[in-house]
Amino acid sequence: PLRLAHRSLRRPLTLSPTLKINISPTPTLTLSRKMSNLPPLAPDVLDLAKGHPCPALLPHEPMAAACEATAAHLRSDGLRRAQKHPRPSNLKSVSLNYATRPGSARALTALAGFIDRQCNPEPNPNPNPNPNPNPNPNPGAGPRVAPGSLFLTNGVSHGIDLAVTAFARAGDVVLVEDPTYFLSVGIFQGRGLEVVRCATDAGGLDVENLDFSLRSGPLGDALRAGKRIALAYVIPTHHNPLGVTLSAERRRGLIALAREFGFLVLADEVYHFLNWSAQRPPRMAALDPAYAPPTAAAGDAAPRGDSEDDDEDFIYGDGGGGGGGGEEAQGSGCVVSV
Repeated sequence: PLRLAHRSLRRPLTLSPTLKINISPTPTLTLSRKMSNLPPLAPDVLDLAKGHPCPALLPHEPMAAACEATAAHLRSDGLRRAQKHPRPSNLKSVSLNYATRPGSARALTALAGFIDRQCNPEPNPNPNPNPNPNPNPNPGAGPRVAPGSLFLTNGVSHGIDLAVTAFARAGDVVLVEDPTYFLSVGIFQGRGLEVVRCATDAGGLDVENLDFSLRSGPLGDALRAGKRIALAYVIPTHHNPLGVTLSAERRRGLIALAREFGFLVLADEVYHFLNWSAQRPPRMAALDPAYAPPTAAAGDAAPRGDSEDDDEDFIYGDGGGGGGGGEEAQGSGCVVSV
């Protein structure tokens, strides 16, 4: 790769080479194949090679109950609605038909409520010294989540790919932490983006160093030469693989740089709720001034989830998808969360 140096830059940045098509197996695929060929582990050995949760912690009974309820709905109400609206044009009529682009209105409303409860808990009046079973009783507060700002995806990698598709084009620059999540770089390079690795320290992304590079270092030179920085991909909470959590000060600094230099912060917050400290850090979106508490006038109440017809409003009305497979601020926001 091409290394750019600058006399006054404290840490050099690395630009990826020009995208080349390579039909040979990727290192990730090769490693995965090698791991799949390993002999079985002994029963008393805990396999940490993959991020699989303990089977005993998975919600088997709630999921089974939900599947049974869904099956019952398909047999009764779903069939009734299909007979009532036999034409394919009635997208709202059959549960198994195509969903709306952002996702089911009812699912988005439920998801928004879940995020709200996690990030904006109501005060607990119970005088018991340990009344709250949640080990994180005072999570980082933030603006209420509008269902219309959410977008369902098939996981974080899918959300990252959608964000790149929506907000970047081949030849653009994407900033990543060094090191970063190993699958993300392949997604960016597969879309023709130039990957620039940015310095990290014990606190995560070195925002001060990034600020310097954007103004006086290689990134500033690239901007003046006509390069476009589209995204800054960060893992702000429980970074993979560093394990660090970005401070609120650094989060605000990164958002300020994004607003000044015209790029989006693509925040991979997959680990945000896996926190057992006294106070959860604020979501990146909570620190973006463009995120305001939703009001009825803003059109954020479209996915009510109260009747059969709600999803049709979500298809043909504004509905408000969150853009790149996650959550995006209304108006001029500069944070996309996946």
